[in-house]
Amino acid sequence: VSFYENSLVLARCIKMKKYTFDDYKAQLQFIRYRGGIINGYPSRLHYTTDYWFDNEKKGVLKVVTKESFGANNVQPIPTPINFMSTHRSVYKQLVNDSFFETIKKQEDEINKRDSFFLPKGNVHMFADKIETGSLLGITTNMGGMDIAHTGIAIRMENGALHFMHAPIIGSKVQITEMTLHDYLASHPKQTGIIVAKALEPK
Repeated sequence: VSFYENSLVLARCIKMKKYTFDDYKAQLQFIRYRGGIINGYPSRLHYTTDYWFDNEKKGVLKVVTKESFGANNVQPIPTPINFMSTHRSVYKQLVNDSFFETIKKQEDEINKRDSFFLPKGNVHMFADKIETGSLLGITTNMGGMDIAHTGIAIRMENGALHFMHAPIIGSKVQITEMTLHDYLASHPKQTGIIVAKALEPK
């Protein structure tokens, strides 16, 4: 997440001709937190579908999965999305009962929304509809999760669509040697993709 998030922040700063570290921090806060406001642990946008929903409202990006691939070719992301509340011990901040209850309420709101993904077996058929620079969320069959990994679409000189991402904490950003379709096929827990397009900052 930090890779595509920082790429988006830096791009917005350049577009807005704002080059100071304070400008960067302001943009990072704006996209990373609910409504752009820091108000405790639950104010950070933890689930990618929620992150993109909030940033769509703020005019930062537009989720284009359904319109890009067609309603007949996408599937709803399985619910319930509740990994954080059902794995409370994994998140040290959730020892706080108030934070825990807020996260549960946020999950309830997420589960009321319709979110769609393109199954990975169909990615090769629609790769030409994914633009370089598109934000990609990789859906998963892990219970309670919406997105397991994120990155940026990149089209190589031969026209093939690949995936730019930070696969391991502490390692360098990489472009997959395999195409996006083959990369997804090689990971059993990955089920497909959601796609968003960054918008021009206002």
